[in-house]
Amino acid sequence: MRVISLPGTVVVMAVTTLVAQGGAAGPGLLADARTGQGGAAEVAAAGPWCAVPLAEWVASPTTDPCTEAMTPEGTATPAPPPAPPFGEWKEEGGGLLARGLANCWSTRLLPGERQEVGVTTRFTVLKSSGMARQLPGGCMRWGFRWGENLPGWDVGVVLGYQGPLSFYRLQLSAARGELALWDADGGFLQLIPCPVELGRPHDLTVRWQGARLSADLDGKTVMDYWDRSLPRLRGRVGLAVWKSEVRFDRFGAVKLDAPASSPPPHVPAFRLEPSGNLLQGHPAFTVKPYSGVIVFDGYEPICHFVQLVAEEDDNYSANSLLQEAVKLKPGWRAAYYTFIGPNGLNGGWRWPLLVLLECLRGWLLRCRSSVLSMFPKL
Repeated sequence: MRVISLPGTVVVMAVTTLVAQGGAAGPGLLADARTGQGGAAEVAAAGPWCAVPLAEWVASPTTDPCTEAMTPEGTATPAPPPAPPFGEWKEEGGGLLARGLANCWSTRLLPGERQEVGVTTRFTVLKSSGMARQLPGGCMRWGFRWGENLPGWDVGVVLGYQGPLSFYRLQLSAARGELALWDADGGFLQLIPCPVELGRPHDLTVRWQGARLSADLDGKTVMDYWDRSLPRLRGRVGLAVWKSEVRFDRFGAVKLDAPASSPPPHVPAFRLEPSGNLLQGHPAFTVKPYSGVIVFDGYEPICHFVQLVAEEDDNYSANSLLQEAVKLKPGWRAAYYTFIGPNGLNGGWRWPLLVLLECLRGWLLRCRSSVLSMFPKL
């Protein structure tokens, strides 16, 4: 570790982080640390886990009204949303111990808005949620935050938080060894195998540089993603847990330079992956998760296929092949779902009209989100 002491602040970072940014810590980095450019001064641990005590961090609300995970057997009625407190956070032994208490994310945000930031943390997942990963079906018509609180994860780093409808979250599963990048607009942007282990300390560095988000775990790059859709350029950073127990021994946030290049041209790389725990619509629905196939473009899930099982009086054709959560462009939220083969509404006229209305609604919400991103204070 390298420690840089400056008047009024202490910056701690891994040498590998500096190398990843193009060399040693030069005058630009030191100047940023002195001035606190980006709306907040840089912070890091020096002895205690973080220079900013937990009492100054802010709890973030969850806005998804249907946060409970679906059991493999399904449920007879939708489960009620969990009630706060969603987690327990306390400082002890020079570190931070976070416990998730509900089937949703519990989040704490560092005060101050930032941009072009590198977040470093050392964490240990002491107890995993142990739940299988679930992916949402349907499309955006059920609102923003599609899949915000679905299970299968243990610990998260929040980036670009401007409100409960606008943020990124990089999330990790120690039980499954997987990383995800989730976005309040685009849903799951990345699902990547990642060597996270239960009970083992890990050093995580996340670099959020405008449209480029990258991550290193224990010195090895595990994610490098360009958000070509609607990148979040500023906001708060923080930590999150999902019904797990995690110890954080270090946390820091330092100003970085903007990426030197523009996003490279997107090159499609489609592949299929069998998967269980695929939802038909929102988890508030009373059907059980399905087994099916996920279609990936690189590491981004762009849709999945399941065989629908519905009650006879539901006006749906039984055993129809259903294409769920279809993204029309990388980084976009799911825009529609459709039946393949037998019509889902038994030949009724409503289905084409519903699909058309949902696509139109998705476009209008996308425009609204773009406008709000240009006026963050509205």
